[in-house]
Amino acid sequence: MKRGICKLCLKDADLCDSHYVSKAVYALLRANGDQPIMMTASFATLTDRQVKKPLLCLDCEQRFSKHGENYALSLVNRDDNIFKALELINAAEPRQSADGFLTYFSKEAGIDNDQLAYFAVSTVWRGAIASWNTSSRTATGGLQLGKHEESMRRYLLGEIAFPSDLIVRLMITIDLPSRIAVLFPWHSLINPRLNVFSFLVRGLWFEVVAGDTFPAALQRTCCVRSPEGLLFVGDRGKDVVAFDKHFKKTARIDNKLQSLVVT
Repeated sequence: MKRGICKLCLKDADLCDSHYVSKAVYALLRANGDQPIMMTASFATLTDRQVKKPLLCLDCEQRFSKHGENYALSLVNRDDNIFKALELINAAEPRQSADGFLTYFSKEAGIDNDQLAYFAVSTVWRGAIASWNTSSRTATGGLQLGKHEESMRRYLLGEIAFPSDLIVRLMITIDLPSRIAVLFPWHSLINPRLNVFSFLVRGLWFEVVAGDTFPAALQRTCCVRSPEGLLFVGDRGKDVVAFDKHFKKTARIDNKLQSLVVT
């Protein structure tokens, strides 16, 4: 372990090797004995490299696991044809359709949106407070949260309730591409007046919105703020494929990956 200041509790402590996306995700990506494909805008390769760095003390690392990470990963799509989140939703009734997506009440489906929101905020926050090396030549992270970074930290530490300057939207995806992919958080250019940070973990698509004020209609889509725990179900395959095509146009493809890449 490395000695330093824990980014969450701000105490001097031995720091764990914290993962940008949970260590358990890598086990899922290798479930069939294959090496995961790591792809960025500049480089793509087959690798067992895990994106991690000394960041949190043991207590804070366990806090992340206990309050959101373990639960979220119990719901993601797995290679043994188990997708718990979709199973729970299929047992509930859709309430309405919006923008091509079905909406559900998480409380009727038995899904704990509070833990999923905590996981979403913790992942985006990690993307803001550190640069994460994805290979020897590329890195991700560097998200710009501004003043919202501190309210996130205090929420994650348990000092305040869910912050008034955040909204978390959750979607369970039904298409194959998004059910087998992992996308690190990125800043979505959905609305120039709002800071929207999105990421995907094997069938769970998250959006964390940061802002000073929110339209009432947007607040109703928050999985925490809506009384019923609103969530969405739909197809995001086109978005995942678009990322893949973009990266293939700009990334240098490692020789050991060349034979697997279809242009």
